[in-house]
Amino acid sequence: MPYEKQIKKKIPRVLRAGLYFIGLIMAICLLALAIYLFLALFSPPQAKDLEYLATRTKNAFQHYILKEKPRFYRLLMEKNGQDLELREGDRFEVFYRDEFVIKEIVSDAITGKGITVDVEGLGTENDYQAPLRGIELVDQTIKGRLAESGRRGATPFRILVRYGQDVIVQIPVAVKLTPQDWLRHARATDNEMEQIDFLKKALAMNPLDTSVRKTLAGLYEKRKMMTEAIAQYRELIGQQPRDVGAWQDLTRIYLELKDYEEVVRTSEALVRLNPRDNNARLNMATAYESLGKREKAIDTYQEALKNDPANPEIHYRLGDAYEKAGSFGKAIEHYREALSKRPQDHNIMMALAEASLKGGKQDEAIKWLEEVVKVQPRSAAAFANLGAAYGAKGMVKEEINAYRKSLGFSPDDQTVRFNLAVAYEKSKMDKEAAVEYRKLWEKKPDDPEILERLANAFFRDKNYKQAVEYYDKLVSDKSPKKNGGKPVNKSRNKGRIYANMAYAFGELKEYRKSARNYELALEQGVKDPIIHYNLGVTYEEMKNKKDAMKAYERYAELQPTLEVLEKLARYYEDNVQFDNAIKAYLRLEKMTTSSDGKAFYFFNMGDISAKQGSLDKAIEYYRNSLKYNSKEGEVYFRLAEAYEKKKMYQEARQNYTKALEYDPSLEQAKKKIYDMGILLTKQKFN
Repeated sequence: MPYEKQIKKKIPRVLRAGLYFIGLIMAICLLALAIYLFLALFSPPQAKDLEYLATRTKNAFQHYILKEKPRFYRLLMEKNGQDLELREGDRFEVFYRDEFVIKEIVSDAITGKGITVDVEGLGTENDYQAPLRGIELVDQTIKGRLAESGRRGATPFRILVRYGQDVIVQIPVAVKLTPQDWLRHARATDNEMEQIDFLKKALAMNPLDTSVRKTLAGLYEKRKMMTEAIAQYRELIGQQPRDVGAWQDLTRIYLELKDYEEVVRTSEALVRLNPRDNNARLNMATAYESLGKREKAIDTYQEALKNDPANPEIHYRLGDAYEKAGSFGKAIEHYREALSKRPQDHNIMMALAEASLKGGKQDEAIKWLEEVVKVQPRSAAAFANLGAAYGAKGMVKEEINAYRKSLGFSPDDQTVRFNLAVAYEKSKMDKEAAVEYRKLWEKKPDDPEILERLANAFFRDKNYKQAVEYYDKLVSDKSPKKNGGKPVNKSRNKGRIYANMAYAFGELKEYRKSARNYELALEQGVKDPIIHYNLGVTYEEMKNKKDAMKAYERYAELQPTLEVLEKLARYYEDNVQFDNAIKAYLRLEKMTTSSDGKAFYFFNMGDISAKQGSLDKAIEYYRNSLKYNSKEGEVYFRLAEAYEKKKMYQEARQNYTKALEYDPSLEQAKKKIYDMGILLTKQKFN
């Protein structure tokens, strides 16, 4: 079988070839091993290179022959002009100013086919040999941008080496931030809160950077975050205790916050740093004034004057301090000194005028105010003060004109309008006063004083209808309400308001309302006797005689008058209250100085006593009446009647005769004279 023989002949040849090949390979490996061992003993670097070459050869074989993914060995890069290598496990550090390029990718893919490199956050999907800048990564880091995976807590950026779509190595990128990076971003944004955040981060990296801290403090102050600003300035001062600017900034903030105790402390620190720092002293003095420590304020201003005795500002402020302390003479002295340095300064003129006014020097006040209005003819404040000065001198007409001018330039000044209304009152110009008070009340409808003044102005102007309308707002539930609450009813003159309302209702002939309001006035404790009198008159108009007399009685107890006592006496007499009538007439007799009056009162007392049957008293009173008017026939007649009743006929005939003598019209006296003669005859012979 020739075919089988041929096969048997070929098999030994193949085996022999394979054995030869295997032997060759083993020989080569033994040779390589011998060379490697030799180099390892005598030249380790070359041994490593040989090892690397062997690995590369093996890996290349696996990649190209066995189709495995290529292995990565290193990146060859240039950074800021210097070469560097990155291997797996390394980390690439990037700063703001870094510029770099990936020059070569060393891997099993010797030709580089299919290999790309991507620096996340930069360039394109393949950044191989592309120039790159670290600033972009720094900016993205600062803005908080993460890689597309969004893995928080991981390194945001990586260098990814890919073979096709597969990542064969990741090299983390460490973005290094510096304080300058945060400062750069702070300067680049107009958003103050972002600036603050950037500066805080810069400070966290470099707490000793006083420039950044001062900038941050200034931003806090600008944003009115005063607590934070103070903390930064305090930290700054802790680092640099002699930083005058920081102390000044801190003082300014405390002034704005009105923390005057701290203003004093910071100002004292500034004075210690510079004993001639007058600005610090002025701030300190201002703080003392605000704390109510006027003496310390004055002392501080005086210390400032020692450093700069000709400074008009210090004189001005010292004058103001003395004025507030009530030392108007010293205030005027310093204002004058300030004005001598600034003769055209109208503010100083005004201050001098006001101090003069308060110090009772009205003429000097008027002098300076007139100077002010010459150059500032539209100065509402000057005319207002001029009005006050004229008013203090009793020049009411000029006072009114000055207030009017002031309101012409500043119509919303409620204080001046009030003063004008009061001036109108002083001039008895109640209608005009009411106009001004009404304007004031429209602005402040919950002010009981203004409402009362408005009502009083109408009352004095006899506009009683308007008066009672506004009085009623003060004392009833119709009064204005504040913030939806209870009616405003806090007038201290409630009793007087009721009294005025009562009078006004009386003038309007609404007597029932008048009487009720007089009663309310008395319930409020009004002690004015005239209230009782007016109430009596009102009751009389209401035909209520009984209550009228009670009111008159109370009035007579407090302030008796002839008119009221006569009313009472007649009432008592008409109502058979003879004892009370006599008491009233006795009071009347004592009060009057008129002889006719005394005669009249004694005559009435005689009549009352006669009605009571007290003939002796009647005779006494009639005789007293005749002492003051001895020619009144009617009195003689009544006296004669009293004698007749006592059977004293001789005295009766004498007085009837006198009665006829002084009043011939008393025909009855003729008959009585005749009758008395008969009675005397009978009496003689019995």
